[in-house]
Amino acid sequence: MKFDKTLTIRVVTVLILAVGTAGAQPESVKGVLKKLDHTTWCAESTHTRLDLDFQGTINTKEGKNICLVFDRHEDQLVAKITWWNESKGIHVVEWAIVSPVTPSRLDYMETEQPAGSGFPGIAGGGTLILAGKQMHMTQLGHLVDGSAAGFTTRLVQVAGMPTISVPQTYPPLP
Repeated sequence: MKFDKTLTIRVVTVLILAVGTAGAQPESVKGVLKKLDHTTWCAESTHTRLDLDFQGTINTKEGKNICLVFDRHEDQLVAKITWWNESKGIHVVEWAIVSPVTPSRLDYMETEQPAGSGFPGIAGGGTLILAGKQMHMTQLGHLVDGSAAGFTTRLVQVAGMPTISVPQTYPPLP
């Protein structure tokens, strides 16, 4: 095999640039951290979750509301994700790390739930896209039985969390 010095220099240069800029965020991306810090965003309407098991069986679950509350920590955001379905008696709180990718796109990853915890939702991550005064949320992940699951919804900024008539069901409060 012939050694290509030019290609090697280019690859090394790209690696040095990638390592040298790792963790550095342009001011435009940092602006989204400031914009979202201490804000609450809620879905305008309920969303439907789709799940698919290993045999190709498709199921849908309807009627969930969702809100995200953001809090900045260094160059990341932490999101408290609250979702509920009052008619089903479900009220869940989850947590996620949110990282800006561009001034209008953020990716998030939720914490995993302990085995046998009874967690009723999707363990996964997704994307938040800021578009004017709206935020489009997409999530993909797995249910406890291994099924793939996902949903999309549109959020708007609100003054604070709405009143949820169902007490928190997960994680159980002490």
